[in-house]
Amino acid sequence: MDVVNYREDEEIFREVLRELANGTGQFNLASGYLNLQKEYMNELFATLAKDSELKVNFLTASPKANGFYRAGMVKKHIPGVYRVNEEKLLSHHNPNLKMFEYAQEGWTFHAKGAWAYDQGTTDKVAMSVVGSSNFSYRSNRRDTECQFYVVSECEQF
Repeated sequence: MDVVNYREDEEIFREVLRELANGTGQFNLASGYLNLQKEYMNELFATLAKDSELKVNFLTASPKANGFYRAGMVKKHIPGVYRVNEEKLLSHHNPNLKMFEYAQEGWTFHAKGAWAYDQGTTDKVAMSVVGSSNFSYRSNRRDTECQFYVVSECEQF
């Protein structure tokens, strides 16, 4: 809610990314429109540069599963821009960073969220971030977004 200078979600998410540097688990992030805010990218790459054993996975729409794929003359090129963003992420050649594209004939992909797993495991979620953000500058500065950070101490949950 940048319009009223309220950026708590952005600040909390950056803190989450900084805390990942201390971990050895896994962090998954899903966004149909992969255009991470510069500060988020910097935090992630700082973490990965520390020789941490953290695994980072991105899940995004393939160009054909992007909602703009069948749009008009100008908008139909937007999926290609997101593909360039993917290539920039992967150009860091970090073996702990992986990219996955969703592709299902006739479907589009709009999932959003992030999941941090306990250290040393990839099957026990320590925190889930669910909401409406695409983790982009636009999401944080122009749109009104809402995120929920779910952390449970209940082993069965």
